[in-house]
Amino acid sequence: MKSGIFVVGLVFLALPLWGSPELSGLWALYQVTVDRWEVPFIGERERIGETFSLVKIVQNGKDLDIVIVRPCGVFVDSGTSLVRIVIPEALWQPRAGDRVRGRLVWEDPHWIVEVPRFPEVYGVRLEDPYNDPLPKSPEDPRIFDHDGDGKPGVTVRITVAFLLSGEVYSVQRLWREYRGILEGPNLIRGTLFWENEEFIAGASSPFLVQSGQSIPDYSRSFFVLLKLDEPWDCPRLVEVLSQRYR
Repeated sequence: MKSGIFVVGLVFLALPLWGSPELSGLWALYQVTVDRWEVPFIGERERIGETFSLVKIVQNGKDLDIVIVRPCGVFVDSGTSLVRIVIPEALWQPRAGDRVRGRLVWEDPHWIVEVPRFPEVYGVRLEDPYNDPLPKSPEDPRIFDHDGDGKPGVTVRITVAFLLSGEVYSVQRLWREYRGILEGPNLIRGTLFWENEEFIAGASSPFLVQSGQSIPDYSRSFFVLLKLDEPWDCPRLVEVLSQRYR
């Protein structure tokens, strides 16, 4: 038994001699962003965001296409039980079919999966998502009702203890960049570099509008890709990834 495991390990480590590993197939994607942010009435706290998706990797040599098959949820821990943030389902559900380009790179002794910096844009139509500036006025005609609730941008609901409950109407450009190690034929894990640009197009209360910027913590922001033999439904995907890798 031990010799069999040893042989498999040798084959995997020797892959650079024969070509790149095969990553095509279905994968469960877990993304965690960590930052420091200013909580209304409370002060600075650590915020943790979790995103779960079923994705498909299409490989051509060392080039990778990562396609979202099914978004499974976005959850935010505000860093205090006194604050609750609700991300509307309409924000992340339309992302099915989105794709990003990546590549495999051999850096002895590991295969590295890299996805260069790319934007996700919400609540605004940009002709050039990489370079166009975000709006600076709520009257900017590029702003639209992303989640179909009759309000500009994306509506994020925030509750602060018994002090305040309301909505923020947000326009966002979220930048992501992945760099991870192929730890085995079915597991990729690494750092998630990210940055969020935001313009507040309005709010139900001025107290919900914060002027300070969040500060990403890249030492604790990460992603995991777990290869699957068959599609998982969202409850199973969220349960397994959060319990195993959180």
